[in-house]
Amino acid sequence: MVDAPPGGAIPKDLHFEIGVQPVSGRLPEKRYAARLDKMRGQVQYYVEVPFDAQELWRVHLLLDSSAGHSETAATVEVTPSGLGRWDLLWYAAPFAAIGFLWFRGLLRRRKRDRAAPRLIHL
Repeated sequence: MVDAPPGGAIPKDLHFEIGVQPVSGRLPEKRYAARLDKMRGQVQYYVEVPFDAQELWRVHLLLDSSAGHSETAATVEVTPSGLGRWDLLWYAAPFAAIGFLWFRGLLRRRKRDRAAPRLIHL
């Protein structure tokens, strides 16, 4: 997502490119052009990059427009893709099940304690 600088505007001819290369240097840098996604009230660019191995990669972001050229780089660890937004639900399910069983046991114990006769000591 792109935000305009304070008091400025996003240039209409803004283009993004992402270059990726394994940190090991086993492959040369390959660049991918980002495409503009139409969003309500937001400027968002989208690019899909295929990684062939789970390792550290150097990511090189290049911005170009009539206002100028800029670039930055970072190192990221590529991990296998998961289920997306469903990952949280999938991995939280065992904890939710344990919590449900604990709560159910607590209610049964409370019910059993209420049904048990109480002894009064004098």
